Amino acid sequence: MRPFDLDLLRSFTVAMESGSLSEAAPRLCRSQSALSEQLRKLEAFTGVTLLERGKKGVRPTPAGERLMVHARELLALSDRALEDVRGVTFAGEATAPELSTPSTACVGAKESANRKRGRYG
Repeated sequence: MRPFDLDLLRSFTVAMESGSLSEAAPRLCRSQSALSEQLRKLEAFTGVTLLERGKKGVRPTPAGERLMVHARELLALSDRALEDVRGVTFAGEATAPELSTPSTACVGAKESANRKRGRYG
């Protein structure tokens, strides 16, 4: 069994929280068509319809609502794991120097895309 793709789960949660693909796409640094394709891939992976698309935006199906619970937990755990290995402290822990992080999510996405294309400059 393959694991969930966290990028697809993040796209799904942002789309559901936004209620609109056109509103969610810029938050994810993607075009609306790329976001729509990601959601189709997630639905194909799960084998169920996760959202209803309409003129008024998108909303989760009952299966989509169930996935949202798990997706939020998985994404939070992933973020916490990354912060932990980077040495970022959590409430109640002894403090340690924090690493600087990009000011926007798009910076990391653009750097990752550039690396994939072979642009390291």
